[in-house]
Amino acid sequence: VPADRLVGQEDRGFEVAMFGISEGRIAIASNMIGMCEFALDASLEYAKQRKTFGKPISEHQAIQFMLADMATELDAARLLTWRAAAGQNRRVRRPWRSLPAPTMKTRAKAFGP
Repeated sequence: VPADRLVGQEDRGFEVAMFGISEGRIAIASNMIGMCEFALDASLEYAKQRKTFGKPISEHQAIQFMLADMATELDAARLLTWRAAAGQNRRVRRPWRSLPAPTMKTRAKAFGP
């Protein structure tokens, strides 16, 4: 490949490709967080409207636990995504706790409710 056509430095193509893949993982995690926020909002609305035994299901403790778990997992996924994005912006391979950045990006993508 002629020198004027190189993307990045010579013999560093794999790193460039992996950086692009890592950015894609963060984008996917961010999209999933948005979808999960919508699902949580819709679940909350439904729980307020649907009635069983003469009261909204949002007043049943089991439903409250489920909604609280959804909100907690969503918040954790959001924070993992932010951490992964911050590490990507700094181009830090191991942004925290000696785990590789791709591992954290994958966790962020998979952790959402």
